[in-house]
Amino acid sequence: MIEVVIPALGARPADAFARSLGGARSLAPFDPRAIEFVAALSAELFRDPACRAHPAIQALAFGTRRAAVTRLAAAVAATRQPDIVRVPVGVVFHVPPANVDTLFIYSWLFAFLAGNRSVVRLPSRTSPVLEAVLAAFERVRAAWPDPEVAEASCFVRYGHEEAITAALTRACDLRVIWGGDATIETLRRIPAPPAGRDLCFPDRWSLAALRAEAVAELPERALEELAARLYADTYWFGQQACSSPRLLAWVGGADAAQRAQRRLVAALAGELERRGEEVDPSTALGRETLVNRLAADGLVESRLRAGAALWIVALAPATGDAPGDPPLLVREHTGGGLFLSLRIDRLAQLAARLGRRDQTLAHFGFEAEELGELVRILNGRALDRVVPIGEALLFDRIWDGVDLIEEMTRRVHLVTTPRQLR
Repeated sequence: MIEVVIPALGARPADAFARSLGGARSLAPFDPRAIEFVAALSAELFRDPACRAHPAIQALAFGTRRAAVTRLAAAVAATRQPDIVRVPVGVVFHVPPANVDTLFIYSWLFAFLAGNRSVVRLPSRTSPVLEAVLAAFERVRAAWPDPEVAEASCFVRYGHEEAITAALTRACDLRVIWGGDATIETLRRIPAPPAGRDLCFPDRWSLAALRAEAVAELPERALEELAARLYADTYWFGQQACSSPRLLAWVGGADAAQRAQRRLVAALAGELERRGEEVDPSTALGRETLVNRLAADGLVESRLRAGAALWIVALAPATGDAPGDPPLLVREHTGGGLFLSLRIDRLAQLAARLGRRDQTLAHFGFEAEELGELVRILNGRALDRVVPIGEALLFDRIWDGVDLIEEMTRRVHLVTTPRQLR
């Protein structure tokens, strides 16, 4: 049995529920009715006190307001070709992760705007953020007068029953699997239909690069703003999101790097205290165990604690803080405000230390030419996103190098005039 949470149908036989997914009509990509629905959801997320309490939900509300969605629709329309008609893929089965509470709704959002019907498997581990978003969604959906819009989306829960996953997979045209690697490997044992596809987002790792002198010389107010933006990137989801920075790369001389790190750590510690940030005991224990193990392996040069939710661990030179060193060896992480740290002379020196697993580089203090040089040196070998600090968690149509709207639509080649064949 599968529990259909939205609409609130309760327990249903999985096969019968899966067969029902194929019966409804799809909308056209960026159907005005879909845009209207998303705008109403945004307004509800802004209005509801339970949603206003969570910055991650407010970021979702901001990204789904009518102006933002209309702008996205215009950008997609600008790519229109006269002999191509864009249509939805059909039914999309989403398998979001449990470590980022709002990812399930972003995955649904792009599929919905692309005109698809969706079934979203909710994470087994719930949270106040997830429940607040679901409740807001259901309030909007239940009051929506157009059944083609209101019935285009289902949110379900079930355990690890492979038979249910197989039934939903058979009913879908696209399966979107958000990490981690183990989940992807497990689900791939259940193949998609011959005409269906998988869109997979595996485990990733992210970091931040800061120009040391720029941070060392920042006025106090600007330093506090930088700390607040780093907080948003890191602590909204306990540093568990794939795009949350786990390493701070200081670019510049040793003295400037020390001054800059000292200032930023103090400012971030103040931000954490102001927000009452805490770390649960199991995460704290795992973090301490990891750091002690890294130290025992000779990978730690120094460590600094600035309260319960902020640890800075400077990596020893052998782990990659000198030009020509091998790729960064430390990829384990526990979350909970643990920042690895290293110093390099030039931003481009990061290239030798990054690999395909590295997703987002959040940056501060660099010119566009320096950032572009790093991307060109990497040449696709690492990094899918390079964004200012404070925007690491902002979800976008382009994610992990994939255009979600492109992947969630089909392009029908429309030839209207007979061509000369010989």
